[in-house]
Amino acid sequence: MNITEDIELQGTDKKLPYVIVGDKAFPLKRYLSRPYPANKIGGDKSQQKQFDCTLS
Repeated sequence: MNITEDIELQGTDKKLPYVIVGDKAFPLKRYLSRPYPANKIGGDKSQQKQFDCTLS
């Protein structure tokens, strides 16, 4: 994929990457964000819910 290079956050010297939001069917890549994997949280779903809400 031809993903744009990291850009500098306005007013800072920090660079942030562009990302694509996908689902669990996509492999993890530097440029791809996916919902929190449910099998990694054990019994606590609040962490998953918070992450997925923020991602949305």
